[in-house]
Amino acid sequence: MLVSEIAQSTVPVLRYSDTIEEAIEIFEQNNLQHLPVINEEKYEGLISLDELLSAAFRAEIEGIIVPFLHINHLIQNKKAVNRPKDQVDVIYLERIKKILEEQSSQDNQPDF
Repeated sequence: MLVSEIAQSTVPVLRYSDTIEEAIEIFEQNNLQHLPVINEEKYEGLISLDELLSAAFRAEIEGIIVPFLHINHLIQNKKAVNRPKDQVDVIYLERIKKILEEQSSQDNQPDF
């Protein structure tokens, strides 16, 4: 079998201007673990879903990396406040949680 027989003819890409939410949706829709990143139609590199999720859960403040709350706490707090934007955030946080749970269960599967 040749690579050409299984390769995709079109590959989704991420753009520098995409939000994390948009990127997660592209990963979900295409069931991929890595995607190319382009800037002004120029290839800049690859990003993994793990890298994207890791970046979504931390921030740099004055040179210090600060982790966010555990995702369950974020979901709980957003549901308690229940503003329209928080409702949208809960949808994306629950998607991220599902992806993390699926990855965790896959990581615990034996390799054959």
